[in-house]
Amino acid sequence: MPLSKIQSESINLADNFAFTGTVSGAGKIGQIVQSKKTDHFTTTSSSYIEIPGWSLVITPAAASSKIRVECSIHHASVNSSGGGLILYRQIGSGAFASVGQQNTQATNRRKSNFAGSGYTGDGASDEIMVMTAVCDILDVPNTTQQITYKVYCVTQGSGYFFNRCENSLSNANSGDQVDGVGTLTATEILA
Repeated sequence: MPLSKIQSESINLADNFAFTGTVSGAGKIGQIVQSKKTDHFTTTSSSYIEIPGWSLVITPAAASSKIRVECSIHHASVNSSGGGLILYRQIGSGAFASVGQQNTQATNRRKSNFAGSGYTGDGASDEIMVMTAVCDILDVPNTTQQITYKVYCVTQGSGYFFNRCENSLSNANSGDQVDGVGTLTATEILA
């Protein structure tokens, strides 16, 4: 009779276990890459533009892989303004296109696939409000070509929208300023 280490009520995790065969139905991590944005960026653009100097490149090992893209960025706005953020991707040397779902019913509003609006509401007046926007998207690119991800932004309202990470809005080294780091992370999940 074979010796069993499985007890009726639990498994002793201090024991050593040897597994044979294959595990099916469970995704495996192929690779993780990350890019950080630590510098200051300001825009008043009413059209979507890329946040300069911030991209992430990953090359999937298999066309059946899924790519989980996570992003967070600190931003600030003034004068009851705000903005939207959209994640874009480029496959190989193709054109950049948005990834994930945006609210297509918002015909007169800025579209975003990030959670955390950049809109301060009327409460900010001429004061600055610092916020964080995040996205978590499972992309299915169906390729083994190099993929480049970038974040695009747009203003909303008549004021300014600052995609802001490292420095204060005035670039002053003041104790009442907040410094942050934007992160863009891609995880390849193998089939």
